Amino acid sequence: MDIILDTNILRQDFALRANKFDALFSYLRRTSSNLLIPDVVFREAESLFRRELQSQVDKTRAASERLARIAFIDSTKISLHCDIEAEVRAYREFLWCPRGFNRSYFLKADPKFLDETIDRLIYAKKPASSAGKEFRDIVIWLTIKDYLALHSESYAFISANTREFAAEGGSGLAVELQTEIAELPSKLFYFTSVEQFLKEKASEVDFVDLDWVQSAIPDKVLADLVLPELRFQDSPFEAYAEKSVSSYTGYISVQDVSATLDDFFVYDMFDDGLYLNLTYSADVEIEAGMQKFGASAEAGMREERQQSLLDGIEWTKTLHPKVFLSMSAKIVDHKIVDLELDDWELA
Repeated sequence: MDIILDTNILRQDFALRANKFDALFSYLRRTSSNLLIPDVVFREAESLFRRELQSQVDKTRAASERLARIAFIDSTKISLHCDIEAEVRAYREFLWCPRGFNRSYFLKADPKFLDETIDRLIYAKKPASSAGKEFRDIVIWLTIKDYLALHSESYAFISANTREFAAEGGSGLAVELQTEIAELPSKLFYFTSVEQFLKEKASEVDFVDLDWVQSAIPDKVLADLVLPELRFQDSPFEAYAEKSVSSYTGYISVQDVSATLDDFFVYDMFDDGLYLNLTYSADVEIEAGMQKFGASAEAGMREERQQSLLDGIEWTKTLHPKVFLSMSAKIVDHKIVDLELDDWELA
């Protein structure tokens, strides 16, 4: 089954190095399938790569300057050089043959799509939104639909744009879009993520059960991997603290995480081992700063004064937000390797 990817899948990992892409390319090679990228996806991915690269360069330089302003011993700024245009050219070449996979093809958008695109926007016809937006999604859909009409195979379309493409409840292709392609010679199966696609192709492996997974990934190993990522991407916790703590000062510190394995599945990559997908629910302990007036400490607050202020005292309050963790690993010779945190979100 050939696979069509949307931009929102490519931008999750521009270099396609994550475990899930190892598994996806293993599937493509083992089944002699093709990777299909609509032209508008190619162009948008290139644009997003450029913006992300520039954003990371700007953030690194800003962090270097902040560090130089507060450091006493070593205040040398990082000399950072990144040729953005050269990197974009390299990324463009990479997409032509991602990870050395030479069965990657681009689906050109036909100029004849313009009239229908305008009509769909005017009449808010899927995949246009009810507000008459989502030009790019319409072009992607018409490109795919045109390709399906010329072939008689089965295809998988992977896109996280559930509002535009998915049926109510997020399962399968929207009914309106299914109707449009019902009489075409090809079949199209819609998936919201690479993980969902791999789960449908999942394998049963005798030794990989709940007890084995929990034993192979001890709590400390998981926490040591997850905590730095949660601390680095702490903006959701800042928003959570701002809603949960009165007189929030902006101070936030992620202290600990305790996770429970909710679900997992295995995809057999044969000579490349096993792909293991894991879903955890977790309790995260964070400290949030709050300005406290008066001497009494409210319940749940640490009895520790952090800093005297002119108009009050800053205390830290312990909070326990719940999060969902999406993780993955490979199993090689019955051992866990390349354990990764793919994504996380507040519950």
